[in-house]
Formats: sequence, C-alpha cells, structure tokens
Amino acid sequence: MGLGPNIPDEQTAIQHRSSELTKRILVVEDDPSVQKILRRLFEAQGFAVEGHMDGRAGLDSFHAAVPSAAILDLHLPELSGKHLCKEMKAAEPSIPIIILTASCDLNDKVTLLEMGADDYITKPFSPRELLARLKVALRHSPACHSESSRF
Repeated sequence: MGLGPNIPDEQTAIQHRSSELTKRILVVEDDPSVQKILRRLFEAQGFAVEGHMDGRAGLDSFHAAVPSAAILDLHLPELSGKHLCKEMKAAEPSIPIIILTASCDLNDKVTLLEMGADDYITKPFSPRELLARLKVALRHSPACHSESSRF
C-alpha cells in the first residue's frame, strides 16, 4: 500500500533497499552435505547463495557475476580450489575468499594465504566460526564498503 500513485510506503522502500544490499556468496564445494549446510547457514543470515559442485562451474559463475565473497574447497573436480583462488584474485583482487577444506597441510595453508585467500578453515568446521569469519572478511572488503556507502 503506497502513499500515492508513485510514492511507495516505508515498508516497500525498506524491502527494496534490503534486496539491493543482499550479498551473494559463491560456494564451490563438491560434498552435497557440506553444500547444503553452507546454503542453510548463509541464507538464514540473509545472504544469497550460489553453489557449484565443480571448479569449472564455479569459475564460470564468478566470471558471469562477481559475488560478494567466495567459499572454496581445495579438492574439486574440473579445476582445483587453488586454481580458482588464483583466477578470482587476478580478476577481482578485493573479493574475500575463504578456503574450506579437509587439507591440514601447512604448505597448502601458506600458499593459499600468500595467493590472496583471506582465510583458511579446515574440516570438520564450526558453522558459527565460518559465518563469523565470512562477516569479518566482508567488513574488510573495499567492494562492500563502496556498495553500502551508496545508501
């Protein structure tokens, strides 16, 4: 119910602004159960989630529309998470990337962090901790600051 023919009411305006501010999280994870947990976790917090089971589909999605952040497994079919991280950071250096993997190898951790990953979390993981780390990465992202400063 608007206030006139071309003037939306306050609730409509708030809904419009909040939908414009929705951050899209790209999740590239080949384990369907982990993919489902992440989707539920992020959607419950108001994020839009785009999930892919292999590296090629994840990279194609990234190039089609750059997300607000990416959660990447390392061991993926088609293209590895390491390759995705490198490609994504080359194309969009400010995108927050969190590696979520079963690999506890110190060399992997250091290499990915040096390549530009913002965080590295090993499985099994705490969903609450992952969510907190994602929110921190988004707060530190220059893209998110310029996005929110438009309003």
